Amino acid sequence: MIKLKLHTILFTALALTMFASCASNKDMPEVQEDSYEDSETEAIKLDSTKSKNKKNAKSKQNPNALPNQKNALEQLFTYGNKDDYVIMDTSSVFTEKVVGGIKQQKSKVVLDAKDTRNFGFGATYMAAYYFVIMDAENRNKISAAFDSYLSDFENKRLDRKNKKSLKQYAELNLKFRWGSTSISTPNNGSGKAYAGYEFVKNSPYFVISSYPVENEYYKIVGESTTRESLRLKFYFTKAQMKDLLSMISDEKITEIIKSYYSETFENQGIEDSYIDDDYEDDSDESDFEE
Repeated sequence: MIKLKLHTILFTALALTMFASCASNKDMPEVQEDSYEDSETEAIKLDSTKSKNKKNAKSKQNPNALPNQKNALEQLFTYGNKDDYVIMDTSSVFTEKVVGGIKQQKSKVVLDAKDTRNFGFGATYMAAYYFVIMDAENRNKISAAFDSYLSDFENKRLDRKNKKSLKQYAELNLKFRWGSTSISTPNNGSGKAYAGYEFVKNSPYFVISSYPVENEYYKIVGESTTRESLRLKFYFTKAQMKDLLSMISDEKITEIIKSYYSETFENQGIEDSYIDDDYEDDSDESDFEE
C-alpha cells in the first residue's frame, strides 16, 4: 500500500511538471527554421520579462553576489535555489524530444545571483529543467563560434554529412544545474561542451552540446538522484542566438546588477569588480538543396 501511494505521488508530480511545461510554452511565439537558401535575416526580438528593481545593501560575503531574498521555508522547498538566479529576460530555444526531433521551448535568460560573473539560460529538456551557465570567457567563445557559423551559413559551407559538425567551432567549459522545475535544480556539475551545428530535416541550427556530466549532488544524497546529467543539445536559429547574445552582453548584465542596489552603487565597487575580472569589453521554411 505504501509503495502504491508513493508511485501515485511520483506520477502526479511528473504529470504536474509536464503540464506546467506545456502551459509555459502555450503563448510563446513560434520560431521559424532558418532557410539555407536565403540571405541573412535580422533577429526578431521576443517578448521580454524584466526583473523587478530591488533596493538592497551589498552582500558582505561575496563582492559579486546579489542579496538573497529567500526565507527558511522557501529554501527548504526549493532546494535553496529560488533566488540563485535573476531572470534577465526570456527567449526561446529548441531541445530534443523523447520520441525524436526537436521542440521549441521557452527559455529563461539568467544572471547567477551568487556570482554575477556567471550567466546563461535555462529551458525544459525532456522531463527536467536545465540551466546552462557560462562566464564571460566562454560567452565570448560562443559569440566567436556563432560568427564563424554565420560565415559558413552565408557561404554555403555547412555540410550535413560532417560527422564532427557538433564540435566544429569551439570547445567550452560550462556549468549545469538541473531538476524537476526551474526553482528546484539541486543537481549540478560542470564539464566540456561544444559549439557547432547540426541539420534537422532541411534546416541547419547552431548547437551548444555536451556529453553527460557527473552530478555533484549525487555525492550528497546518493541513489535518490541520478549519477549524471543527460546528453544535452540546445538548438538555435540565427535569430534565437543573436537574441541570447544580446541579452547576456556586458551592458545588459551591468544594468541588471545596478538595479539590485541603491543609488550608492557606484561607491560600493561592484561595477569595478565586474569589469576588472577579465571581462572583455527567422526566416521562412524551405528545403536545403545539395
